[in-house]
Amino acid sequence: MSDTEDSIEALHQHVVASRRRARDAGPKSPRKLPPDRHIFCNSCRRDTTHRCKADYFSPHLIGEDQYLGGILLVVGHRLWLCAGCHTGTMERYLLDDEGMPNGPGKLFPPSEREHIACADFTALPAAIRRVFEETVAAFNHGQWILCATGVRMLIEGVCADRGITGRNLQAKIDALSKALPEQVGAGLHRLRYLGNKSAHECRVPTSEDLRLGLGFCHDLLTALYELSEKSRRLTTHRNQP
Repeated sequence: MSDTEDSIEALHQHVVASRRRARDAGPKSPRKLPPDRHIFCNSCRRDTTHRCKADYFSPHLIGEDQYLGGILLVVGHRLWLCAGCHTGTMERYLLDDEGMPNGPGKLFPPSEREHIACADFTALPAAIRRVFEETVAAFNHGQWILCATGVRMLIEGVCADRGITGRNLQAKIDALSKALPEQVGAGLHRLRYLGNKSAHECRVPTSEDLRLGLGFCHDLLTALYELSEKSRRLTTHRNQP
């Protein structure tokens, strides 16, 4: 082996050894914590100032190869506290071997910025209420196909609760729509089509379509059940001596 080859091999062994020493050194904390930053607070339901209270990182070797001994990544964890409500959020971040960010950090619990709040219905039948809650939960967890199927089940549940029968959901919606404004009936058919594509073809709908669909279902359930119950209570109260 030539002197040049010996030098290259020695350098290689030095790099491998230094990377493995870094891996085995254990977690460390930076000398200075990162500055305050704005993070969506799931408790305050808005972006708030968060302060970093702890920051620890440790190098990891991903895989093994004959040249560098593996890919060196620094895995770190930070604890952020909301300056308003003091709720904690954990951030997991990655740095490359030059100390540069390797993609965006991952927050836990995950941000609920795009979540839909489940309405506090009081007059819904228990079965329909549960389907609505589970459908909203599917949306909030990014399970688009399950969410679209849940929207279809909501319409089926409303028809069953109203005693509406038919050979298929299209016929049931036609019967239900006789007591509803024309555009509401058209909207129900669009939701039926959305649910059919997911249930029968495993087609993934867009989050915006599902957000609009859940809003439509919320308004429909409010009109059919919540407002009807409030109207009944008003009538009862008026008839009292």
